[in-house]
Amino acid sequence: MDSIKLYYAPKTRATRPRWLLEEMGVPYDLIRINMNEKQHKSTHYMKVHPLGLLPAAEVNGVTLFESTAIVGYLADKFLDKKLAPALSSKDRAAYWQWMMYGVVTLEVPVFNYFLHTVKLPEASRNASIAEEAVRTFKTNAAVVNEALTGKPFLVGDTFTAADVLVGSTLIFARSMKMPMGDYPSLPTYAGRLTERPPYQRAIAD
Repeated sequence: MDSIKLYYAPKTRATRPRWLLEEMGVPYDLIRINMNEKQHKSTHYMKVHPLGLLPAAEVNGVTLFESTAIVGYLADKFLDKKLAPALSSKDRAAYWQWMMYGVVTLEVPVFNYFLHTVKLPEASRNASIAEEAVRTFKTNAAVVNEALTGKPFLVGDTFTAADVLVGSTLIFARSMKMPMGDYPSLPTYAGRLTERPPYQRAIAD
């Protein structure tokens, strides 16, 4: 039997691999990290993730970090769960395109908006950066909207790990009320993803 440990704290990028694992329905151990108590900076955890960030995972004794790497690795390891296209599938190119787009192109302006409207002390926030983040997000989100027009998911007609990564970013953006009204496919898509039972289980605690 496979041994999977996921180091996790709520409302972090660790939700992404947890969501994927719930979608796959494979057994895993959830190792909770209390960030308020600085457990992510403990000597033990710093040996797992050298920067003391979340998430990290151990799969059959192999340690890896970065949410995209964990999600991509697990989806390929359990190809029978059909959360990644088969290695020979023509959909692999689009799949990896959207995997990267979700956490590089789409997420960066969302995170910048979060920094300068919520996370940073008010005196350190820059309204110009927040405004630019909204403009960039609108441009980048339009590409996703176009890809979803007339389709339920990004790759083919089935839910994949690409929807976990792109969807998690859009769900984050929606939680901060970033404008998505210009792109009718996006609020519908994000809402549909949050209604999935595996997603609900992943954020339940």
